[in-house]
Amino acid sequence: MFDRREPPSFVVDASVACAAKSDSPSSTAVRCADVLQVIFECGHYAVFSKTLSDEWLDHQSGFSAAWYAAMLQNGRVLFSKRQLPQLRERLIEVSPDRLQEIDEDFHLLEAALDYGRTVLSRDVRSHKLFSISARTVEDIRDILWQDPDTEQNLTDWIEGNAPFEHSRSLYHKGCELMGNAPQ
Repeated sequence: MFDRREPPSFVVDASVACAAKSDSPSSTAVRCADVLQVIFECGHYAVFSKTLSDEWLDHQSGFSAAWYAAMLQNGRVLFSKRQLPQLRERLIEVSPDRLQEIDEDFHLLEAALDYGRTVLSRDVRSHKLFSISARTVEDIRDILWQDPDTEQNLTDWIEGNAPFEHSRSLYHKGCELMGNAPQ
């Protein structure tokens, strides 16, 4: 487990950037926009890698583009250059038939392990894959992976400095998926 002493930082997947629209009738769009707004208003940080920045440029909404610009202007964007090839190889050993899926979102894990250990993503497939892998691969067990569209009380949790909660971890979700949730 890790201890947050600094303002929290969040790896925000492009799936959230694409969905976030404050003026949309879609509840998903509004929830994603609300999460980004709370991160900004609370003075938290956003974490980007080169890959994630490129994805954002390709998929961001007008709202998320303005949010990113404001975060940059306020010095609240952290850039991760961390590369963890051995961790990638361990994940491939656990799920050799899922190489493409691992490679699509592995950069989110690298950035989360570099800063903050929290991923905000709407990608259910990657969440499930990495959660199941976390049962075997200890390095990713304490990563908190949250979907702004489905997680209950997410904005309240972020406003409260996003403390570590085991129930939000990849490991806990992996145990739940396999039918043996830890206490």
